[in-house]
Amino acid sequence: MEKSNEKQRKQTTEKSGRLEEVGLEIQGNQGPQSRNLVKTKGERRDDVTEDTANLLEKVLRKENMKTALKRVEKNKGSHGVDGMKIDELREHLIYNWATIKEKLLAGAYMPSPVRRKGIPKADGGTRYLGIPTVQDRLYNKS
Repeated sequence: MEKSNEKQRKQTTEKSGRLEEVGLEIQGNQGPQSRNLVKTKGERRDDVTEDTANLLEKVLRKENMKTALKRVEKNKGSHGVDGMKIDELREHLIYNWATIKEKLLAGAYMPSPVRRKGIPKADGGTRYLGIPTVQDRLYNKS
């Protein structure tokens, strides 16, 4: 029986505007290098878990949250069901950020219900918009 690393095949390649046949050596996947590259499904899952374990902490970093806050403020918009206006959000976060961040990291944060606002349509109907609270908009932008 022929060993897989000794197999050869021909391939057509373009060189200087014309086609040539060249011989290629086909390497088998039995060598030590290829064994290191192949991972089991469990090992791949563990890698993904490690990569995403601190993802929420990275998203909630101060510089990311400042950027998200600026985007929410720039976008403006109406208040949600809690009645908090956009210009009140910054002060609210100063006093409540530690608690909010802790809930987000623990998976215990629950977004508020969305306020429903009807907008008249040209044909006489109504189009409804869902308006989240400004605090929930902040976490959606990060």
